[in-house]
Amino acid sequence: MANIVLSYLEGCKIDIAKCRGQSYDNAAYMSGRYKGMQQKILEHNKYALFIPCAAHTLNLIGRSAVDCCTSAVNFFSIVQLLYNFFSGSTHRWAVLK
Repeated sequence: MANIVLSYLEGCKIDIAKCRGQSYDNAAYMSGRYKGMQQKILEHNKYALFIPCAAHTLNLIGRSAVDCCTSAVNFFSIVQLLYNFFSGSTHRWAVLK
């Protein structure tokens, strides 16, 4: 995957040596210190430091906080079902508006 990113940057004429950061989700495949993509990019540029994606981390925290409260889980499940139902049809979406 790192080779794909490096090739893409090269195709866009972006010099990896000028990059100063990289951010991905917290999956080991991406953020792993020894074999993850962050390490492979660091091999090309020691200044491209890895910073975990704050939005992804915040989402995990929020999800964990909500999961401990069954009434919140039920509420958000119903909201998701309603959204799925109405967004599945332009007619239903128009009725909702």
